[in-house]
Amino acid sequence: MAEKSPGDPSAHALGALERLDLITRRLRRECPWDREQDERSIVPHTVEEAQEVADAALAGDDEALVEELGDLLFQVWFLALLLEERGVGDLGTVAESLTEKLIRRHPHVFGEVKAETAEEAIEVWRRVKREEKRDAGGA
Repeated sequence: MAEKSPGDPSAHALGALERLDLITRRLRRECPWDREQDERSIVPHTVEEAQEVADAALAGDDEALVEELGDLLFQVWFLALLLEERGVGDLGTVAESLTEKLIRRHPHVFGEVKAETAEEAIEVWRRVKREEKRDAGGA
């Protein structure tokens, strides 16, 4: 399989995500267990999947990482579907929010700030995050 550049979303990935969406919606409609879930009941499973991703990554086990990332992706997709059902957002809203945050927190990439090293980039990230919290009335 040819390697794709990061800025070139592949038709394969987009097709796979479309199929995941169809399957997730069907599970929500037709599986009694999935129908009963809400964001509170699903949290333990989300945390467990995140830990399994971490374990696979730390072990350097690519095969397990692919599987566990899929499980975690399902959790994100499912939680976004729950938002959609309540009319307060959807996966697109989640992706747009993340995109805006990544752009805001990387002014050394998308703006005029300079960061030549990983340490400088982390400091920029931390500064922007502190400013966001301050502006939102946080710490």
